[in-house]
Amino acid sequence: MRILITIPHYCGPPKPEAETRYGSTHGDRLDRIQALREAIIACRRHFGSQGMMSSRGTERIVRRSNVGSVTSIDVVVVTTGGHHLLDQLDLPQGFYEHRPIDIEPMMLGFACHGLLAERLGRYDVYGYIEDDLVIADANFFDKLAMFNAQHGQTCVLLPNRYETALMSGFQKLYIDRAELEYLPRGSVAAQDRRNIHGEFLGRPLVLERPSNPHSGCFFLDERQMRIWRDKPFFLDHDTSFVGPLESAATLGIMRSFRVYKPHISCASFLEIHHVCNRYLERQVRTMAEA
Repeated sequence: MRILITIPHYCGPPKPEAETRYGSTHGDRLDRIQALREAIIACRRHFGSQGMMSSRGTERIVRRSNVGSVTSIDVVVVTTGGHHLLDQLDLPQGFYEHRPIDIEPMMLGFACHGLLAERLGRYDVYGYIEDDLVIADANFFDKLAMFNAQHGQTCVLLPNRYETALMSGFQKLYIDRAELEYLPRGSVAAQDRRNIHGEFLGRPLVLERPSNPHSGCFFLDERQMRIWRDKPFFLDHDTSFVGPLESAATLGIMRSFRVYKPHISCASFLEIHHVCNRYLERQVRTMAEA
C-alpha cells in the first residue's frame, strides 16, 4: 500500500481568542509544534518501513515486518507566506516534504486538494489531515480498505475525532457529534441508507451518516479520488460549509459521496486524535466554573 498524506499548516501572528476560533492564530505555539510533530511521526511510525529484531546468540538480526500491508508513506506539509513552525520540529531529514505555495492562509486546504490531484495514479490512498490530528491505529487504513471494498464506489468512511485529558470526568471525549435529524445541505442522497450494519471481530458494527460529517480529515482510495477529481466542483474553493477550513476537509467529500462515521456504540472502530484538546479543555473549564 502506498499512502500520500497532505497537511495544511499555518502559524500566523497571534490574535485574541475572542476574534478567532482557529488555533492557527491563537493556539499555543509549543502545543502546535508538538501536535504537528506527533502527526508526522505517527504517519511514519505506523505506516512507514517497519522491522522486527531477533537474536541468534550474540548476533542481532532485523527483518522487515508487516510485509504485505503498508509499504510506503509520503507526508507533504503545505504552507504559505513563510508562516510556519517546520524549522522547530526537530525531525530527521526526509520525514516529510515541505511544499510552500502562494495562497491565502485560510485556503491552504484547497492547495492540498490540488496536490492530491497532481499526484493521482502514484498512490493507493490519498489523505488530508489538519495539522493537529494524529492517527494512532496501525490498522487504520486496513479498516478503510475493508469498507471501500464493499461500499467505496458511492460512500466514504471518516473517523471520529477524540480528545484526551487526565483532569476530566472523561479521559477520552469524541467531539464532533451533532444530534440532528437532517444532514447538511449539499449532502449526496440525504435520505438514502442512513446506516450500514455489519460485524467486526465478532462484535456488531454500525456506521451512520452523521448530521455533522466534519472530521478535519479525509482518506480516499484511487477510485474515490478519481471520482472526486472529475466532479465539476473540484477545486472550486467553495467555503460555504461553516468556513474555509471546514469546507476544505468536508464539503467536496460530502458533495461527492455518502459520508459515514462509526456509531456511538462502536465509536473507536475508526478514530483520530485531536491533540490540541480545544474542546475537552473548554469543557473542563466550564465544569470547574459551574
